[in-house]
Amino acid sequence: MARKRAALEKEAEENKNSKVLKKAENQKGFAVRFGEDWSQAFIQNKSLVHVDMSNNKIDIDDCEIIAEGLKQNQSILGIHFSGNAGYVDN
Repeated sequence: MARKRAALEKEAEENKNSKVLKKAENQKGFAVRFGEDWSQAFIQNKSLVHVDMSNNKIDIDDCEIIAEGLKQNQSILGIHFSGNAGYVDN
């Protein structure tokens, strides 16, 4: 498990200046792509009206990816995002 984590961290470091998603392991050991998964959720789910993503320590790369998905969702009326690297504009 430690080797796998080290390999993922090395890959993330090598790609940190690109749009390539950083991979992390969740508690069950599955690779997840946090920003991309949330972006797709916002694109596909048109019934969300309020989202609270506060205090999840989301990094700027994932914030940018999530923002792309939010641009395609016109149903969300409110989103809370404090405690993350990004911000919500008006």
